[in-house]
Amino acid sequence: MSNESVKALLVPIDGSEGSMKALKLAVSMARHMQVPIDLLFSFPRNAIEMFGPPGEAPTQNQLQYMSEEAFSGLRDKSAQRVWEAAKAVLGETSGDLTVREVLLS
Repeated sequence: MSNESVKALLVPIDGSEGSMKALKLAVSMARHMQVPIDLLFSFPRNAIEMFGPPGEAPTQNQLQYMSEEAFSGLRDKSAQRVWEAAKAVLGETSGDLTVREVLLS
């Protein structure tokens, strides 16, 4: 595969050790290929997708995340945690790379 056919490297991350190792490898590949890195973090669209429908008698805590506002806060907090973990891995090594954050929800 020629470098001309690769526009960017898509690197799915979730904050796990494995995804951070993949990011380190992607940095090396992106430099060699001279392409940007797109960091992809995927999160469910709503609480039902994530937790399933509430049981017959959901607790107050479960109901809390069923609200759109609370779930959006959970999504944003989770994404921020993952982006920070990725930035820690990238450190100073990404200076000459373009790294974009993509949140899929």
